[in-house]
This record gives sequence, C-alpha cells and structure tokens, in this order.
Amino acid sequence: MKQEKYTLLLNDGGDLELDGEQNLVLVVGAEEINQNIRLLLSTAQGEWFLNTNHGTDYAAILGENWPEIEDIVRHIITEGLKQESRIKEIIELNLDFSYETRILNIQFTVDIKEEIITGSAEVSI
Repeated sequence: MKQEKYTLLLNDGGDLELDGEQNLVLVVGAEEINQNIRLLLSTAQGEWFLNTNHGTDYAAILGENWPEIEDIVRHIITEGLKQESRIKEIIELNLDFSYETRILNIQFTVDIKEEIITGSAEVSI
C-alpha cells in the first residue's frame, strides 16, 4: 500500500495557511500534487539552495522575444514538470504571456496514476 504525501498548505500569496484556530492546514492527494506542480513552475532552477536542480530553468529564456521562443518555453516547462514523478502524462499545456506585465500564465492538465489534475501558475519572466 502506497503512503500518500501530506504537506503544508500554502495560500495564493505563498504563506502558510492557518485554520480558524490558528492551526497549520495540511493538503493531501490531488491538491498536494497540484500545489507541488505550482511550486515547481514558480521556482527558478537554482533558486532553492538545498536543491539547485529543483524548479524550472527560466534563466534560459530571460530577455527573449515571445512568441518566437514559445516552443523553447514549452520544452523548459515540460522539463520542469518532469520533476514531479507522480505525473504519468502531460495532457495539455497552455501558455499565455503578457508583454505589459512580463507574466507567463501556465495552465496545465496532467494525468497522475489515479486522476486528472488541472491547475495553473503565474511566473514573472
């Protein structure tokens, strides 16, 4: 029997979420995997000193022109997603870049072994 992973819930601002009694909130299952994917996509590779391979290699695309590099960005994000070993297949990956805000909105649908997970992440590049 495989043990499910529990982790601390991070709110939209990246802070630990507390319940009404000031207890830390845990997430499990699809919600935990979705949060892990969002963190992988929003962490620049090399940013976390305890594991410099964790995250997505945004340094390779900084300052480049969109949409000419969309295929490269798609590849870089796919490589970042591969760090989540529970993903069986990337079903859909949509990218929307705003020149004004320099924000890349990533929408993903992935197949984990038991279910389909859909989510999104916003990244400043």
